[in-house]
Amino acid sequence: MRWLGSVALVGLLLLAVACPPRLDRNEPGPEPVGDDDDATAPLGAEFDILMVVDNSSSMARIQEELQAAFPDLLGALTASGVSWQLGVTTTDMISSGAGNWGNLRGPGPVGDEGCGYELVTSEQEPEEAALRFRALVDVGVAGDGSEKAVLAAAMALCKGQDADFWESLDGLPEDDPVKQVCSLVPPDQQECNLGAFRAGAPTLVIVVSDEGDETEQVEVLPPSTWLVDCILEHNDDPFYGECQCRLEWWVDFFEGIGPQVVFVTVGPTFQLGSEDVDLCDDSVTSYPGPCNPFGSTVCSMLFHQDVACLAGGRFFPVEVTAEQDDPTTCDIADFAAVAEELTELLTGSR
Repeated sequence: MRWLGSVALVGLLLLAVACPPRLDRNEPGPEPVGDDDDATAPLGAEFDILMVVDNSSSMARIQEELQAAFPDLLGALTASGVSWQLGVTTTDMISSGAGNWGNLRGPGPVGDEGCGYELVTSEQEPEEAALRFRALVDVGVAGDGSEKAVLAAAMALCKGQDADFWESLDGLPEDDPVKQVCSLVPPDQQECNLGAFRAGAPTLVIVVSDEGDETEQVEVLPPSTWLVDCILEHNDDPFYGECQCRLEWWVDFFEGIGPQVVFVTVGPTFQLGSEDVDLCDDSVTSYPGPCNPFGSTVCSMLFHQDVACLAGGRFFPVEVTAEQDDPTTCDIADFAAVAEELTELLTGSR
């Protein structure tokens, strides 16, 4: 982990200016979470929650903020009549065991052998649910520093499928993203998360990370032939390159794996100069600054921002400008405010 040097800053700035970090949002897709014109709960009265929590070495304070603020969100969902259940995995796609490689975490330490997991649910008493939530998202800081939240979420969803899904996988076209991703799951882990995602229920994926998502660097996904074809297809569009193609492919996966998969990401962003900017707005222009302390690449940061926006959800900066008159400062976002806004969005009360 390191601070961006001046050369890296200039290079990142040029990339951000030359390739505006936004995909075409004119194509039809899921309705955004929290549409201002929608007075009802956008995901309905029943949905499942998959939390993907960064467990790298810099995440201790952010995990504490998450543990303190998000039980209020869960309590509010229950009070509003939503039926929900929540499981936790990490961004670590190198280590094995519970909590890693898309396996949901159980009551024991991250990395425990086996596939047993524990859920927090709306059926539990609020105090019990809060205690279980805090324990599950306390994933530690010993995880791999090459965070891959999108890949971890994909693996978690694959491992939540039943025997009928796995039997039908061979019948899908070879180039189907669902087949290509889920085929990477070892046979003995295919049903590790079975029961965590209810049939017909939407899935809300909540990612919390302070560094870019290196799913964009996975070499085998999307397949190289598909990627080349996509780049050539958009050859006349200077704003649609390899990163945008990679994003498109992963969004196609999440559209194919379930009835509705929506992302909400609390993650790193370029320096904004304001903590009130909605990053799902095409008009936003980002540029490098202290809110990207680890030198994350443009594409890895867009994987957090644009997967959330394109998958019908929201992006929240994990760090914000601390003082409006001093854009060189940065501080952890107000997680209580994030939880409150998510409550309004998910219950349709905004």
